[in-house]
This record gives sequence, structure tokens and C-alpha cells, in this order.
Amino acid sequence: MDQLEALRNELTAIDSEIFQLFARRLAVVDQVSERKLKMGIPVYVPVREGVILARARSSMPQGQESYGEALARTLLRLSRERQYARAAAQDSTWALGRTLQQAEGRRPAWYNLAAVEGEAADGCGQVFPKARIMAFANSATVAAAVSSGEVDAAVLPYCKALELAAREGLYIQAGLDGEERYLVVGKEFGIAPRARQVSILVKLAPEPDSLALVVSIFVDLNLPISSLHCMRVSAAQQLYYVEFASEPGHPQALQALYQLEREAAQLSLLGWYPVFDLE
Repeated sequence: MDQLEALRNELTAIDSEIFQLFARRLAVVDQVSERKLKMGIPVYVPVREGVILARARSSMPQGQESYGEALARTLLRLSRERQYARAAAQDSTWALGRTLQQAEGRRPAWYNLAAVEGEAADGCGQVFPKARIMAFANSATVAAAVSSGEVDAAVLPYCKALELAAREGLYIQAGLDGEERYLVVGKEFGIAPRARQVSILVKLAPEPDSLALVVSIFVDLNLPISSLHCMRVSAAQQLYYVEFASEPGHPQALQALYQLEREAAQLSLLGWYPVFDLE
């Protein structure tokens, strides 16, 4: 056996010990979670985590402090996710969870639709053959039609649709993928059959690493993020738009929303919707 193979075997043995200790840690985390739930204590306690991170740094040899802190951050993050999973399963007061459950399988009204002349209007005719399509010359008049209630929903280019939904409190009801990407936005929230895309707006917590925490939630729960970008909805408000793939009611998607609602400064669900391909 060469020296490299021997070192790899040593690492495998160390990893085995680490995994056993991690399982033991999670078992204790479960006990902590039960007591927090009974006492009404929040899962995320920044002051407590700060103490643990400082202890991790001081426990490492000189020059390795940042590695110790990174490991501690990972352990704390996974511990919180474990606690949120247990809390979500027992929380009968979660308003967003009830809203999602009631909306599943309920298709929004698509009887009168506004769209810009050209591919958007033609695509609506393909995807919604029973709808009355009102074609307008530009996006501004389409947006005005849905805001005023003249139509059930508007079909707008992706970026303009997001801006309108965020500004007016509208919901994304469907996506249309063609040469350009479009979104169907309206005032009614529903989760139509074949929904597979989720869109949310997140206002980050004041902690400096809050964006990394948001991304880590999706990575840890194996939820593919398809879009993530900053949106300035007003001069004083900056939000992050996150789009990820999931089937309706998926436990890990619900857990992600539950955790974000508690750890972010603000969470708004924009839609859980199907995406149609335009031929």
C-alpha cells in the first residue's frame, strides 16, 4: 500500500468518527427542538450562535481559525434546518402553509387575458385556447389592464412581469417559454395543475451572511434554484427574487418556505405555477 492510499484510509476512518458524532449531535438537537417548541423559543438565536462561532475559532490551531468557524457555521445551519423540519410538521398555525394547501389544484381564472401584440398574444392563443385575448401595443397598457381589473391576467415579458407583481402585489400564475420568456400575472392566487416553479421575494435579515444562508437552505434541501437576482422595488427597498423548481406540496419546498419566513426579514410568495412551452 502506498503512502497516499494509507492517508486516504486514515481520512476514511476519521470521517466515520465524524459522521457518528454528527448523528449523535442531531439526536441532541432533536431534544433541544422539542423543548424549544414547548417553551416557544425561536430556532434561530444569533447571540447563542455567535458564542459557538467564537469558541470554534479559539479551539483551532493558529492559522486554521477560519476553517473551524466555517465548520461550526455548517453544523449550526444544518441543526437549524433539522429543527425547522420538526417545527413545520407540528405547526398548525402556519398561515402560508394553509394558504398553499387550499390553493393546490385551483387554477386561476384565465378567461380574459391581456398581452402585447406578437409572440405574447399568439402564444396565449396556443396555451389558453378558450380565453379571450386582448392584444395591446405595449407592456404599459397590458399592465394597466390587469391592475384596473379589466382582464383576469396579463402576459408580460419576464422582467416587466416581475416588476409589476412586486409593485402591485400580483401573483405569477404561469410561465410561457418561447423566443422570449413571459409570465402570466394576475390578482388571484392558485396552484394550477402541472405547477412546477416557485417564485418568492425575500428581504434579507441584517446579518452580513444572510444571502449565503438563503442559498444554503436550497442547496441543503436539494431544491434547484433557477433564478436569483436583486430587485430594487423602491428607492428604500431592495429585495431578492428567488425562483426554484418543485412540485406542489413537496415537503422540502414547504420546509424551505417555513424556514425563510422565520429567518428572513420578509418573505412574499409570488406564485407556484406551471410553465408552458410556446412552439
